[in-house]
Amino acid sequence: MIGTASRPESQRWVLDQGAHRVVGRHDLPSEIDWIFTPHSTGMIERFAEILRPYGAVVAIDEPQRMDLLPLKSKSITWHWELMFTRALYDPASSAQHHILREIAALIDKGVLHTTLTTRLDGLDAANLREAHRLVESGTTVGKVVVARS
Repeated sequence: MIGTASRPESQRWVLDQGAHRVVGRHDLPSEIDWIFTPHSTGMIERFAEILRPYGAVVAIDEPQRMDLLPLKSKSITWHWELMFTRALYDPASSAQHHILREIAALIDKGVLHTTLTTRLDGLDAANLREAHRLVESGTTVGKVVVARS
């Protein structure tokens, strides 16, 4: 698994999260099979360049006016992931329950862990300003969470 990070502290953190290798987001290797992306805006042509034919992209963001045509010649598949799809369209299914139990067991075993690195308690203007300042600084490692007290 290849992760992306630019600063040394971010690179160390990504390796600690389980990546086998870390590269800058503009230095992705070519000939890879799949990409998971939380940020696909402006990246479609790059994905088309680096993915092998029949590769796949899994995205969680919602970019405006996205053109997927560059992926067509390699038959690259685009997948959306939304954590609430089962609840929205199959609420009687117990699949989500089983998935969450498995995730909880993996967390208990230390196999999976959170990406949260900064928690601000209290959903108020001061914490929202602080969270915004931290993210805009470009120096955060991991995720900043503002939680209700």
